[in-house]
Amino acid sequence: MSFFEYVFIAFRHIRRLKFRSWATIIGIIISILAIVALTAIGQGTQNAILEQFMQIGANKAVVLPVGQATFTDKDVNAVFRVDSVEHVIPAITQSSIVEFKKEKIPALVRGLPTDKKSLELAPDSGIVKVLEGRDLKENDERVAFVNYYLAKGDELHPRDLKVGDKIFINGYAFRVVGIQAKTSDQSRSVIVRIPLKDALRVLNKSDYTILGVIFKDEFSDKIDEEIEKVKEALREERDISKEDKDDFTVTSTESIFESFNQIMTILQIVVIGIVSISLLIGGIGITNTMFASVIERTKEIGTLKAIGARNSDIFFIFLIEAGILGLVGGILGVLFGWLVSLGVEKVAFTLGFDNIKIVISPLLVIASLSFSFFVGIISGVAPALKAMKLKPIDALRYE
Repeated sequence: MSFFEYVFIAFRHIRRLKFRSWATIIGIIISILAIVALTAIGQGTQNAILEQFMQIGANKAVVLPVGQATFTDKDVNAVFRVDSVEHVIPAITQSSIVEFKKEKIPALVRGLPTDKKSLELAPDSGIVKVLEGRDLKENDERVAFVNYYLAKGDELHPRDLKVGDKIFINGYAFRVVGIQAKTSDQSRSVIVRIPLKDALRVLNKSDYTILGVIFKDEFSDKIDEEIEKVKEALREERDISKEDKDDFTVTSTESIFESFNQIMTILQIVVIGIVSISLLIGGIGITNTMFASVIERTKEIGTLKAIGARNSDIFFIFLIEAGILGLVGGILGVLFGWLVSLGVEKVAFTLGFDNIKIVISPLLVIASLSFSFFVGIISGVAPALKAMKLKPIDALRYE
């Protein structure tokens, strides 16, 4: 018998047992659906983060305090003196209360320098999307750029803050010059960006809580080495000995992305590993169905052998039937996984994750279909061997 005859006989029997065939492959469908959807969404998320990272640039680092530590102008100047450093952006971030039309709203106030170079080289330069008005600009004073949630609120607490309205921070009035577009990372957080000088005054601070460091482009390929020089400069300025623990951390944007990437990869592996267990359960379902098929088709097997079918023909008929069951489950799983991924992308877009685009590569499709077919084949080996070993006379006498 030829390969096409094996396939024809297998398909004919699958069509004959419609309900049982669907019940058999449901486990395969769900498993492949989950693998495709999770992989596509995970890859889309990684690509979105990579896109943000590419916009920010690999030549940047952030200096954060440990515990209650802060940074002074002397620290800023110490970092500036490192040869590879092009610019240092001091900033302050602190929780406060924002008042708008007698409503008191807990908020995160960010004070950012508004000199020309800081605005051009800031890590989020060109990334922050403006819904209305504008972002902070050079020499701004007593103005605020607010996020979407502060301006519009939500279903339970709607607001109608507009460009030109006034908000109050610790009793100081600020004119709203811009509203940030809705983003994925804000949820219900209230964030207000104001000029650094104003922030230091209204928050009654003289020190900074974060330093942004921009390295010269020619040092982009050895950022780790230059970060060590920044650390040494800060240790010397802050009089920290080698035996003492640093009261600050310096992290490059590249290392932040790599850490995120590793976490995402590990999560995908773990989740897909768990999902694969259900794929094995689906394989067991195929095995049970094929064993039942062997019993039901005992006379048919005897007839095929009586008219000249070889043991190998019987083996391959049942083996290919099991493989086709797995493959059909895989095809439907890929299709439904793609639809689920599209649905997640639409929901993500609605929630503000507009930079997440699902990625279903040809390799993912081929791997999913191959895996499902392989599971079907493996699941069909034992039933196929049983069918092959039936003796023609015993099979024909079977009732």
